[in-house]
Amino acid sequence: MSFDTRSDAGSTTSKYSSIDTINSDESLGSQEYQYLEGECTRLTTLLQSFQGQQLHRYLSDCLKRKEINCIKALSSLLPSHRFPTAGTIHCVRCHHEYYPAKQSSTSCRLYHSPQFVVIIAQDQAGTTFQCQGCHQEFYLKDVWKYTKQHRHLAGYCYRGSHTDDAYDVHYRPHGIAKTCQDNGCIEFYI
Repeated sequence: MSFDTRSDAGSTTSKYSSIDTINSDESLGSQEYQYLEGECTRLTTLLQSFQGQQLHRYLSDCLKRKEINCIKALSSLLPSHRFPTAGTIHCVRCHHEYYPAKQSSTSCRLYHSPQFVVIIAQDQAGTTFQCQGCHQEFYLKDVWKYTKQHRHLAGYCYRGSHTDDAYDVHYRPHGIAKTCQDNGCIEFYI
């Protein structure tokens, strides 16, 4: 079974593109015309009363449940030729995939790597470390050796926006940011 989800003026799914072009006495039938007029008013009022997240959550839940009528309705409303899938982009700094519309100014994070962290000083309560990648110093209580498990306690070498432009990233020989080639992800993007 195939569906024609085109919604532009050249669509062959319907003789009419708008209820404004229909006279109530035409072949559509007065009951269907009145129904469409009523639904148009109801949906307009409903959309005005919705909060953005409320509507988004409802539609996302319908799609998660894979409701056939929801899928058909959204396909008709948002045809693929007008709204192509918004794909993910590869960040050349942290090497995660991200949706450009959903990123924030702190979504890209590079933690201090244990291979770049050295001990500066110790006392009875903990240790002062320095990251050789970014030169940041940090103190960790009750930690005597910095490991990957401690990275969430120590902050970041970098915290900012994702990027797909390598010229935005400062790659240094002893820095935390690696090129895609050095990180081993370059094969996916050639």
